[in-house]
Amino acid sequence: SRGTPEQRADEAAAAAKILGISKREQLDLGDGQLQRDNLQTRDIIIDCIRRNKPKIVLSISPQAHHPDHRALGDLIIDSLKACELHKLPDQQEAAVHDLRMLCYEAELVATGNMLVLPCSADNWQRKRDAIACYGSQLHKEGSNEAETSISKKAFQEWIDARGRVWGQQVGAPYGEAFSAPLHPPAVNDLRNLWPKYDLD
Repeated sequence: SRGTPEQRADEAAAAAKILGISKREQLDLGDGQLQRDNLQTRDIIIDCIRRNKPKIVLSISPQAHHPDHRALGDLIIDSLKACELHKLPDQQEAAVHDLRMLCYEAELVATGNMLVLPCSADNWQRKRDAIACYGSQLHKEGSNEAETSISKKAFQEWIDARGRVWGQQVGAPYGEAFSAPLHPPAVNDLRNLWPKYDLD
């Protein structure tokens, strides 16, 4: 609804730099027209996953309001299983196995198999700084652009409030919640489920 493709690309690159992302690849899947059952789009995602061979795939949750978000979450779930198929047509890269998927929160609170990553105040400020890179999407006084849920003045306050709520649950200043739609998170030692954090 706001900004140009060129602005959005520059903003994403700036945010990636703040987050310390060493490689960023933009897949051209269209805007406002993603479809869950599109095999061509799924093949693009499979190729990307097979080439990069991640241990964990982070995805927007298919539990979201935005139709592109829902479709992408479902496409990634389907692609992860397809990545394991050795005789999948039209794929140049070898099959990959033992992939795990975590979904980060979008418009709705994460549910299901959950884990919360504790965040310090410094961690959270880094997230704020990365979000601030997306200036075309955020609130601007006097702007005559179409209002969206992200461009409302209270958006960043809501993100902070959600982070503080999750942080309270795990004894940290902030927390980042993830859901695991395919496999429940595994732990090696139950005694480490609720570690004590030094918050000073």
